[in-house]
Amino acid sequence: MKRFEKYFSWNSLLLLFFLLFSFLSGGIFTWVKALARVLPPPSVLERYDPPLSTRLYDLKEEQIAEFYFERRNPVVLSKIPPHLIAATVSLEDRRFYRHWGVDLRGVARALLKNILAGRAVQGAGTITQQLSRNLFLTPERTLTRKLKETLLAIQIEKIYPKNKILEMYLNQIYYGHRAYGVAASARIFFGKEVHQLTLSESALLAGISRSPALYSPFRHPERALRRRAITLRAMAETGTISREVALRAENGPLGVVTQRVFKSYAPYFVEEVRKTLESRYGTDFVYRSGAKVSTTLDIRLQKIADRVLLEGLQKLEEKYNLWVPITQDKEGNPLSDTIFFDKDKPLQGALIALDPKTGYILAMVGGRNFVESQFNRALQARRQPGSAFKPFVYTTAIQHGYTPADILLDAPIIIEDGNTIYAPHNYDRKFLGPISLRRALALSRNLFTVRLFQEVGAREVVLTARRMGIKNPLLPVPSLALGSPSLTLIEMVSAYSVLANQGFYVEPSLIRRIRDHKGALLFQKEPEPERALDPQTAYIITHMMKSVIEEGTGLGVRWRGFTRPAAGKTGTTNDYSDAWFIGFIPDLVVGVWVGFDQMRRIARGATGSRFALPIWTEFMKEATKGKAPQDFPVPEGIVYREVCVETGRLATPRCEKRRNEVFIAGTEPNGPCPRHQPEISPQDLKDPHLFEELDRRKLRDYGSWKGKRAILRRESREPRFGEDAEDQRTPEHPPQEDTTQGQEKDVEEGP
Repeated sequence: MKRFEKYFSWNSLLLLFFLLFSFLSGGIFTWVKALARVLPPPSVLERYDPPLSTRLYDLKEEQIAEFYFERRNPVVLSKIPPHLIAATVSLEDRRFYRHWGVDLRGVARALLKNILAGRAVQGAGTITQQLSRNLFLTPERTLTRKLKETLLAIQIEKIYPKNKILEMYLNQIYYGHRAYGVAASARIFFGKEVHQLTLSESALLAGISRSPALYSPFRHPERALRRRAITLRAMAETGTISREVALRAENGPLGVVTQRVFKSYAPYFVEEVRKTLESRYGTDFVYRSGAKVSTTLDIRLQKIADRVLLEGLQKLEEKYNLWVPITQDKEGNPLSDTIFFDKDKPLQGALIALDPKTGYILAMVGGRNFVESQFNRALQARRQPGSAFKPFVYTTAIQHGYTPADILLDAPIIIEDGNTIYAPHNYDRKFLGPISLRRALALSRNLFTVRLFQEVGAREVVLTARRMGIKNPLLPVPSLALGSPSLTLIEMVSAYSVLANQGFYVEPSLIRRIRDHKGALLFQKEPEPERALDPQTAYIITHMMKSVIEEGTGLGVRWRGFTRPAAGKTGTTNDYSDAWFIGFIPDLVVGVWVGFDQMRRIARGATGSRFALPIWTEFMKEATKGKAPQDFPVPEGIVYREVCVETGRLATPRCEKRRNEVFIAGTEPNGPCPRHQPEISPQDLKDPHLFEELDRRKLRDYGSWKGKRAILRRESREPRFGEDAEDQRTPEHPPQEDTTQGQEKDVEEGP
């Protein structure tokens, strides 16, 4: 000792220790100060918003889908049950309400236990420290990260009250299975809202947050049970529940719902909404904003659409053996005599249901399997509509003074167009001679329609289609009358909705309203009707299209049991590569398309009435169950007259074929049928003014509105060669460009 004192005095030793302590303290202070500079400032902590999931809702405000990076639906602390709060505090941080972000007593206790055990058996992190780590730091286990975590915890405690910190923690923490926060976890594990959780469920939820993978009740139920028991005992130790209550809860079942793969309703619809949101607001908005998006989807109709389309396609494949034959292997070598079929290229279809008054897309199926193909055939596929385009021609004719009773020839027609000759023909290769507009549309007669198209003018038809909502290119060529342009299903359905909506066009929409996570309105779509047709024209065409279903190519609708007032039109192409049926009732317009993606023949005779109409009918039967039937409202300016079917003039007692026809007031015929005049009796022959009266009638016919043309048509009437069938177009006029594959023309079928 004396030797030690010879070299060092106690004063010098104390000075050495002081210098060493000062050096270490200064180094630590400098290190802490440097770390503090790289931490988020208090202003960032004050306005921090965690990523939230964006939720989609249907017409009844039921959730149908979710977009998220982290599945999180924040709730305020008052909505979280007290036993869940108590379970979390009892298990994770019993001194939460008494420390300032760091629990020094807990640190000392954990350090002692770890030293005695010789390994890390207990942590000392507080709820505030866990929150700071989850918000801003990585989970790495280093001294630097631990120090950052501590500094952040102190900052958070300075800014927020304890209850706010606890609320942030319960909304931030990860519980496994892509669920962040107690609200999302309650739905994942128990299928209920967070405020509905029981004591046992709350204890389980609080327990698994320490290690979600280790304690997952879906994958490791035994471990989850043990972890729940630990949480309940911790609650009993802190006095939040009694030991008897803890024991009863401990012996109960886990209560988790059966884990199932989440099935998104209406995947084609949801994907289109996602793309719309992303193009309008950006990717971060879609996956982080927590917005509430109210869509136009009617989930009941969507489920019907999904089912009937898939079942309908499967029935067609079985009935017509539609699998694609394979003649060679992948290397191009010929196969043996065994016939193989490629099921990777199945028959496809699309369906859209639209509310004509609002433009809301109520249901949409873009293909038979979204997982296998995300291409939306309802919105993206441009295919030739065939005879489904004909209503635009007849609508133009009605606008130009024609009536459903007017007579034109269903007879051969040849049109020279530049260096080409266009010679269309009917589906059955027959001619019906003079027939009315109504019958020609009902039976979808090609030659009649082309002749009518020539009379009203191609450009007028294009203008009519444009006003009704057709946006894709329309070339004013003769083949346009028979559906040569390449159009989408949504275009056709929205155009037909003009007829159902008494002449008003409403742009189709998927989204009704968007609110941010705080409830502020960001967007609202109100229907904006635009007058496309006068209501009288819309009603006349609708009335004519009712004949398609009652007595024409759509008669299968009635055969299959749909009895409500309805109007519609079939459509087919002449190589049978596309089959359409678009029909409507007063408050619902539905379109169905069936075909292959490869622009090839479906099957011989694959017409709209055989392939698309059955799917449409099954959908409408299910969709209208429980609803009272409605007929189309009759606007002012509509009159009815009994006419002779053969001449279109007012029926006389001698007319055998009569119809109670509909007219726009002022266009109805003003003279009796000239072909079926009453017989002249012997007494009448004695009347010296008889022949003068007959001459006067003929002159009146020539001078009346369209009278001369009608008489000329009667005089040139050709013999009748065939009976009811539909239409077919020849390929002399090349089809307009199609964005899918292949080439198209038109055809139609008999009832």
